[in-house]
Amino acid sequence: MAQQHCRVLSQLQGVSLIGVTSRTRKRSEDLAESYGIAGVYDTIDEMYQKTGADLLLITVKELGLVDAVKAAAAHDWSLFLEKPAGYKMSVAIEIRDLLQGKSRHNVLVGLNRRHYSSTVLGLEELKDVEGPRHIFVMDQQSLAGARKIGHPEDVVNNLMYANSIHTIDYLRVFGRGKIEKVVPDSNWKGEDTFVHGANVYFSSGDIGRYEAIWGGPGPWSCFVTTAAKRLEMRPLETLSVQVAGERNLKSIEIDPIDLDFKAGFYRQAEAVISVIRGNSAPGVMDIDQSFETMELIHAIYGI
Repeated sequence: MAQQHCRVLSQLQGVSLIGVTSRTRKRSEDLAESYGIAGVYDTIDEMYQKTGADLLLITVKELGLVDAVKAAAAHDWSLFLEKPAGYKMSVAIEIRDLLQGKSRHNVLVGLNRRHYSSTVLGLEELKDVEGPRHIFVMDQQSLAGARKIGHPEDVVNNLMYANSIHTIDYLRVFGRGKIEKVVPDSNWKGEDTFVHGANVYFSSGDIGRYEAIWGGPGPWSCFVTTAAKRLEMRPLETLSVQVAGERNLKSIEIDPIDLDFKAGFYRQAEAVISVIRGNSAPGVMDIDQSFETMELIHAIYGI
């Protein structure tokens, strides 16, 4: 993820990469060489003191995030945390509390799918459409698969926070108003779960439906239905629209930047830089909004 962020940031006008630190100095040196980063430092504290950077990107693995946030929060810079801002609910609360003294607009969280051109164009398609929305989100996860690629057991057991956050957040992206009620189909059964679902009710009248296949095949996808239009994002990087009275889906051309870079990363980086410069930018998730999505995950899964 650090590589992907550096690749984008190195292309942005008016942005300089000036320091890097990692648990392994060799990784820092390799990243610095690849992207012309001037300084390699042993600690976050040293990097702040030597660079006075405006923005720190934290892309550590899930179990290392609390320690990184503790060190970073002591200094006067903006922070960007790669998702999730806590790999389980208790850790999300700890991180939120560590950052209480900082402005919410100076602590941002990376959910790049909010910046997919398919997401942005989908919101634009619905901008003038009246009436309630029905948002259906399909998720797919595997505890065995997460173990196989080396995730620690505590992360595996909370994979709905560490990875499903990407799909569950779509309920909040397309659902309007406050979440008033979440009704899971059943209790989370851990290893014995095959399908886990929930209905999500918004103050606007919008209704979200979430279903996750655990240990079986299923594509990540999102569908938004209104009386006038239906959006289909399957896969999530694509967008098709069906208009009432027509049977055919029309494919919407996505932004080529999502093909040149990891999808969503370029527009996300532009938006983050805009926000820390004191401007507004759509789609940027701050720490409070991130915590709201974590609360939604907790309401769906109950852990």
